[in-house]
Amino acid sequence: MDIAEWLARRGGIAHRRELALAGFTAAELRDPALQRIGRSWLALESAPPDLVEAATVGGRVTCVTAARRLGLALLRDPAERHVWVPGNARAGRRAGRRLHRSSPLSPVGPTALVAAVADVLSHVAECLPEMEAQIVWDSALRKGLLPPAVLHRIPWPGPRQRRLAKLATADSDSLLETVAAFHLRRERIPFRQQVVLLGRPVDFLVDERLVLQVDGYEFHRDARQRRSDIEFDARLLAAGRPVIRRDYAGVVHDPAALIRDLRAALLAR
Repeated sequence: MDIAEWLARRGGIAHRRELALAGFTAAELRDPALQRIGRSWLALESAPPDLVEAATVGGRVTCVTAARRLGLALLRDPAERHVWVPGNARAGRRAGRRLHRSSPLSPVGPTALVAAVADVLSHVAECLPEMEAQIVWDSALRKGLLPPAVLHRIPWPGPRQRRLAKLATADSDSLLETVAAFHLRRERIPFRQQVVLLGRPVDFLVDERLVLQVDGYEFHRDARQRRSDIEFDARLLAAGRPVIRRDYAGVVHDPAALIRDLRAALLAR
């Protein structure tokens, strides 16, 4: 395997130390087809720009940029590349780049270009509004990147992080469920998630009386799934559990209408 193929399999960029340990010679490391980033990194022209940026400033990809790389849910695509750098780093903020300089919460290898999950979540808490940060934190628990027991043992540095750690849950199966839970909690409407009724879990059981489903009519649902949803709604209604359904737009873009309809339905009951 030549050095270009090896780099391609490793994400397109690597530290000289890693390449030396892999057995590549000094002559191979001088391959003119490779980018030289600082004194320590070699990369293909196709290397991901966020990793190249992190290597350039001697840091690690973090916050929403790392969240996207880790496959975590985000309400909006990042407008900047977020990079953690040591406190004594000379790198400065510039257009398209945001720097984080906090002390790391969790160690990573000396050649890592992506921050540890705990640090990614901590930086997300600092950068995003609480609801959007909650989406990322819930997603990390849902994907098993940070077990709840570990989450609660981390010495989070500020009140934002500590509040998100208290509220984070793997019960939300999707971004929409996190958003709906956020608004229900803010309005002090009691609810439980993933409650099994008539043999199937529902997204929310609101005040023990009303079912809220938040993904029933999304565009990716086919006709068969929709028929199944309608039949299930009818069974729930017959059992005394009326159902309110909302799609992405109804949850994300018009939460006031969602809360209004929930309150009206609860009063009617």
